[in-house]
Amino acid sequence: MTMKWQTTAAVLGMIIKRMYRLSGFAYQAREVCLATAAFAGKQSFMLGTASRGLLLLTALLAIRTPLGAQSFREQATNAYRSGDYQAAAAFYEKSVAAALKVMKEDDLNLIERRAELGEAYRAAGRNEDAIKQLSYVWKRTRFDAENKRRWNAQEGTLALAYAEKLGRVYQSTGRYQDALLIFSTGLFDAQRSNHDGDALQFAALLAETQFVAKNDVEAANLAAQAFAMAEKLTASPVLQMRALAQLSSVCLRHNQLGLAKPMAQRALEIAKQHEPATSVVIAGYQTELAKVLLQTGALDEAEPLLREAQETILANYTEKTPQGTRLIDVLLAEADLHLKRNQPDKALTKARDAVEICRKKLPALDARTGRSLKKLADTEMALNRPVDAKPHYEQALMILEEVLGPDDPFTTETRAHVKQLSAAVVSPAASSASPVPGK
Repeated sequence: MTMKWQTTAAVLGMIIKRMYRLSGFAYQAREVCLATAAFAGKQSFMLGTASRGLLLLTALLAIRTPLGAQSFREQATNAYRSGDYQAAAAFYEKSVAAALKVMKEDDLNLIERRAELGEAYRAAGRNEDAIKQLSYVWKRTRFDAENKRRWNAQEGTLALAYAEKLGRVYQSTGRYQDALLIFSTGLFDAQRSNHDGDALQFAALLAETQFVAKNDVEAANLAAQAFAMAEKLTASPVLQMRALAQLSSVCLRHNQLGLAKPMAQRALEIAKQHEPATSVVIAGYQTELAKVLLQTGALDEAEPLLREAQETILANYTEKTPQGTRLIDVLLAEADLHLKRNQPDKALTKARDAVEICRKKLPALDARTGRSLKKLADTEMALNRPVDAKPHYEQALMILEEVLGPDDPFTTETRAHVKQLSAAVVSPAASSASPVPGK
């Protein structure tokens, strides 16, 4: 009987000890709980079945308060969701440190915590720290996927996912050769493990990186190859149309209209074959095609597509659906349409509506917010309001540099506007005519 309660106490103690290490609570409190649990284990054997439930409940109540409190990981998650990325990073650091005490390096739980830390660093603008963590996650999961032959298990999924995330950080910081290496490796791994969707994604990322690195010929060739890859994904129409729309968007941003238009047309064609007529998915692809048509000068073709897309999105809108964010691209395209028709007042209304949705629905650092602010500034310039436009261009530039990188076309165009206006416009806050506080 003595051996039984000692074994029970030891096992219970090990479990609680592990839970405390992962939660990061104080050593002294942990020891109190271990002693209480051990006592309960002993007494349960001495007093018999009738009293065991009560004594085990006593043990649980003894550990309830500290274990019921939020762990570092939970606190980090809450901080991240609320947009406090610096606090999230600090809590994720503690989460990783706690996990290192009880987990091996190949434990997927530990790897996931490192990945979360890397994401928090990235959101907080700590790119070098993000690269260090994301690089570790990628290399570790790739090693395990290869050596354990688990490319079709969680290790393989994580390896491909974090190749993309790491490459995007390199891309956004202007380290294009590093990004190309990661994306090329990701493409190789995806193809040899028969992850066709991931392979197509890496092909598109390679093309995008070559575009921003100003290697236009190589980029166009890669985009054409990715287009051919997408056409073969007939067994996965959802993946196929998403990939084509993404490729079209990349080509449009880099003024490759000859590639962008057939990709957008094909994506919409597939969507109409597999989605109901009132689907917001179709509305999204109508918007993508309209954006391309606007740049080719086909305004009369673009207008009905945008009108139909907006009607569909609004018909499906509720407070609990994400349809509000789907309106952003429609509104920006409509603003562009009005600017091209020399209707800046109407364009201004559309751009303001887009910015308002961004501020309500999106995190602070989101490319759609940057694009919306830029479009708002464009309309203000069309109305000859440079003083209003300058701060909006500046806000847009800060976001676009962080999210899309220094050499993305949206970023470079916005930077040029800021530079031009900085030489010509004095912001009201800096003007000598501004009111003196307290006067």
